[in-house]
Amino acid sequence: MKHVLPATDPSEQCRPARADAGLRAVLYRSEATRPMAPPALAALVAEAEVRNRAAGIGGVLFHDRGVFLQALEGPAPAVERLLEALRRDPRHGPLDVLADRRPARRAFPGWNMPLAASENVRRAALHLPPRLIAALHGAPERLPALMAAATRACAGQGARAWCPEADGALAAGALVRLLLGSAGAAEPGRADALVAAVAPGRRDLAGLLEAAAEAAGDLWIADRCDGRALALALSGLMGIWRHRARENDLAPRPGLRALVAMLPGEAHLIGAVIKAELLRAAGWEVAKAFPADTAALAAAVRAHQPELLVIATSRALPRLDGAALSEAIDAARAARPSLRVIAGGRSLRGCPERALRLGADASCLNITEIAAIAEALSGPSGTPAASRD
Repeated sequence: MKHVLPATDPSEQCRPARADAGLRAVLYRSEATRPMAPPALAALVAEAEVRNRAAGIGGVLFHDRGVFLQALEGPAPAVERLLEALRRDPRHGPLDVLADRRPARRAFPGWNMPLAASENVRRAALHLPPRLIAALHGAPERLPALMAAATRACAGQGARAWCPEADGALAAGALVRLLLGSAGAAEPGRADALVAAVAPGRRDLAGLLEAAAEAAGDLWIADRCDGRALALALSGLMGIWRHRARENDLAPRPGLRALVAMLPGEAHLIGAVIKAELLRAAGWEVAKAFPADTAALAAAVRAHQPELLVIATSRALPRLDGAALSEAIDAARAARPSLRVIAGGRSLRGCPERALRLGADASCLNITEIAAIAEALSGPSGTPAASRD
């Protein structure tokens, strides 16, 4: 049964973008249901090129020994129709969608769907080294490296390099799959190896875990995992953060006191924990609160007397009770009128002005930006900036 997200006030929602307003890029992996001889593979590629050219869809198809990895990009409705057709195609099994995003530009302009394969496939348009082809058959944490290296090779033949945000989305999807495992069991060693390869610094790690939390939420929304599995994935991400985010923090600067609090009733804690650590690393004296209600939030503000309040909502699911957020902000400001407030969470990513309408001074769209946003709201000497008008 399709999951239903908690309802929100329609008047507070951003006007949704038209479905055909931009590009959609999808990367999926699948396996052939039966061996494909060279003529059958050539026919499949020729069919795809004709169909995709007519639909305005581009990309590249990787294949080796019955395993497919396909990058698709084009108008969102056309990509959705193609995915529906591919899911019904008896020539391959279920699609494992590794990345699904809305890019600002094409990574493969002018490419209808060339075949990338090993050097012994004479009909392939792109010949890739064996070590890259081998990644198609390996663990999912190897796929980000495959895409990065393969598209660098493609770049010399007319395609742009794979967009950095796609590397992040692919790595995040691979990380969530490692944490969940085929039977719901975590695989911390392989997950740690993936994190070490793609997120060397604490800020990189924060961005990767934010994307992974969203990827886990996408699996829940699509009914590909249940609530227990979602909680397991988020718990695993929290464990990775605590294990790897070890850098020297700056000494707190005078007058920079922040309180990072969950919106009362929110159970997904990872965004609040990461934001608190990033602020501490930037020289803020940080306290954390997980209030049960707005009265508890106001009490925490009175106890800590912060200049800045960061209210965190779910990083995994696009849910937000606007009335609850507005009430929380009002209660906090009643406890400390000069308080500056930043609101963050997945629900605000596509609609930053919504946080302002609900009473915040700023919204945090990407978790790695929290320190810069906090700095902009504070005075140049470390004193609080002027209160809201």
